[in-house]
Formats: sequence, C-alpha cells, structure tokens
Amino acid sequence: MTKLPRSSRLLIALALSAIGGAQQAPLTLARAVQEAADKYPAVRVSLEQVSAAAAGINLARASYLPRADLVAQVNRATHRPVWCERGSTSPWRPPTRS
Repeated sequence: MTKLPRSSRLLIALALSAIGGAQQAPLTLARAVQEAADKYPAVRVSLEQVSAAAAGINLARASYLPRADLVAQVNRATHRPVWCERGSTSPWRPPTRS
C-alpha cells in the first residue's frame, strides 16, 4: 500500500472518527485509511492516482537501465543456383536455350 501524505491521513482519520462515534475498538490509522478507501470513491481515486504516479516514476527510471536487443536470421541455400545445368563447369552461367 502506498503511503499518503500526513495531512491526508489526518483528514481521513478525523472524518472517519466523526462519522463512527460509537465504535467499540479504537480507530487506528491503518483501519481509518482502509475504511475510507472502502466507503469513499474520492479516496479510492486519490489512491489510484498515487499508484499511477509511482508507476510512471518506475517507468521513467527504466529508461536509464541498459537495453539489449537480439536479432537472428537463418538462410538456407546451396552454393549452386537452381538454374544451373547438370554437368556444367560454371555454376554462374545460365543455361542456353536450344
């Protein structure tokens, strides 16, 4: 989970503590953030924006890493052209037409 700025965490904790005044267990920061993310779409959007920004930073850092590309090609051919006549002494002379 990404870490929110302190002001956002305090605001979320205050909003949740004001809404749920009759809670039995004390509200922890992690639980307040989880409840806010579950109940409020705006908080969910903010968390996704933070996550997208972190992914963008990682993508930008990747451009500094070395890169290797590999290309391979295999050709299969004979040393004698297809049009060469049998018994010819030169493989480079095309056949004569009679």
